Formats: sequence, structure tokens, C-alpha cells
Amino acid sequence: MSKVKVMRTIKSAVAKSPIGLSCCDLEERVDAYLENELGWPAKMKIRMHAAMCRDCTSYLRAYTATRDLVRAAIRTEAEGADTLPDDIARKILERKKSGPEDGAA
Repeated sequence: MSKVKVMRTIKSAVAKSPIGLSCCDLEERVDAYLENELGWPAKMKIRMHAAMCRDCTSYLRAYTATRDLVRAAIRTEAEGADTLPDDIARKILERKKSGPEDGAA
């Protein structure tokens, strides 16, 4: 078990934060929070908990970044899976023009 998971487990088992939301509670609601599906009171509890808990702040940032990367990858794939980015295509053409590299068959 990772150190972060152990810390979350301990925090949840010992006591909830003063606002009544544990790290595990935040983790369970992260999707609904990021998708703006929670009511105002629940959103405020998550924001307040994250403001007091470095682990949950890091978790929210990492989760958000991962979600955004996945969405961007899906969007890119849907927009043109058959095309190469210009910089990659340019490098391939440059290598092709320069001929085979040393040791290449």
C-alpha cells in the first residue's frame, strides 16, 4: 500500500476533518465535483477540506491533470487519427532526405 493511501486510511479512521469530510469522502466524490454535479454545500466542503489537506490538494491536481490529458487525447484521436503532427512529419522527411544513418541496413 502506498504511503499516501496509508495516510488517507489513517486520517479517515482517526477522525473526519472539522468540516465533516474525510480524505476518502473527497476521493469518492472527486468525479462529481469536477463534473460540477454537486450542490453548493458539498462543493464548499471539498474546497475547504482540500485547502487544509496537502494530500487531497495534490490528489485533486493530479486527478484533474490526468482527466484533462485523457480528454485531449480522445479529442485529438477523434479529430484526425490519420494525421501526424507537423513537427514529426518534418523530422521524418528530413531523415528520409539525408539517407540512412550509420549502421542502418
